[in-house]
Amino acid sequence: MRTALLSLIVLCAAGAAQAADLTITITKAAEGAVRGMVFRDADSFDRRESPAAKFSQYPLHGSVVVTLADLPPGRYAIALYQDSNGNEQLDKTFIGMPTEPYGFSNDASAPFGPPDFEQAAFTIAPTEQHHALTITLR
Repeated sequence: MRTALLSLIVLCAAGAAQAADLTITITKAAEGAVRGMVFRDADSFDRRESPAAKFSQYPLHGSVVVTLADLPPGRYAIALYQDSNGNEQLDKTFIGMPTEPYGFSNDASAPFGPPDFEQAAFTIAPTEQHHALTITLR
């Protein structure tokens, strides 16, 4: 009986999903803080609201490296921009084109606006302890 109980506990623990650390390297960073948000679903990604995590970090030698700890397994997408003038928002032209550098996970792009969640999505698997990706500012 004791052996069966111990086996059950070990099996349950082995099947449990673990949180992972996510390391994001952002390249071609110039002046100003790089501000980003990590989203878990298409709705929050499209609205740029309710991020699972967010960050703000200044570049060093043309790049930024951010590590976010303990993200649960699942699908995510990242949107970020470089706040060149320090006003804490992505500046745009009168027709909505960004005037500051920006980027998305998977270096996703779309011809007439930001990419959708599926284009930018990546997966942190239940067995991963660490996930890394690179985003190039444009």
